[in-house]
Amino acid sequence: AMRCLALEVPLFPLRKMPRLPTEELCLNLFEPRYLSLAREVLESDAGVFAAVYCEGASVLPHGQGPPTPLIKNGAIGVLCEVRQSIVKKDKIRLETRAFSRCRLTEIVASPIFDSPSQPPYIIANVDAVIDENSQGIATAAQAADAERRATEALRSVDKLVDRIWPDMSDFDDESAEDHDDLNRFSPDSQLAELERQYCFVDGCEAFLPSRQELYSFTLLSTLDLSESQRTEALSETNTLERLEYIVDELEHGRNWLAARAALADIFDGGKYNR
Repeated sequence: AMRCLALEVPLFPLRKMPRLPTEELCLNLFEPRYLSLAREVLESDAGVFAAVYCEGASVLPHGQGPPTPLIKNGAIGVLCEVRQSIVKKDKIRLETRAFSRCRLTEIVASPIFDSPSQPPYIIANVDAVIDENSQGIATAAQAADAERRATEALRSVDKLVDRIWPDMSDFDDESAEDHDDLNRFSPDSQLAELERQYCFVDGCEAFLPSRQELYSFTLLSTLDLSESQRTEALSETNTLERLEYIVDELEHGRNWLAARAALADIFDGGKYNR
């Protein structure tokens, strides 16, 4: 679903993997074009930019300069807000977080356009992409139940991982960070608190998803998703279907870990780590 609001923002092309709402994106920028983009974002009132995964072809603007990706209208990415920045003479570090999905509707400016006034980066108009959920009581109850089951399955997975690999300190640190977001968007969270702590970008209120949508994406980010699965997830606009997929994946992982834990108990007194 799209809300009728267009936002003009700089666009940063992602090459490694699509990003999902609630995920962090840390950018260490040194190319002149992206330094210009970062300065524009930091100096703007909104302080946001779009990050869109680009797997297609690139072209050299006017036959020279760094390649510019060809991005089609309709591409879905995320809107990111800058949480912290470190600016030096020849590099900029942006610590950002994706707070919503967006759909590219028009390329406003690009290095490949035939105009001397074009910026060295892409500027695009984007619309908000949000879940399209039924307001029926039955559907709301199903979504709430799916949230509960997904949360319970994730807790079971965490306990089993701690049991099988008790010394995985790196995982524990990452898990703790993930759980901060899970707690922030859990069913006990209040939207007013969410708006104060998470997305507070003036002019972007219409892009803010529901608490349940954000919680579903936070849960989804705990899964080991492929590039194509992430791309598909960005297009999905049904919270209940997303939650049910998460439940299936987490329960599958829980069953696998439970079987491995049982083998550990049988063969090595609970310490079967191979």
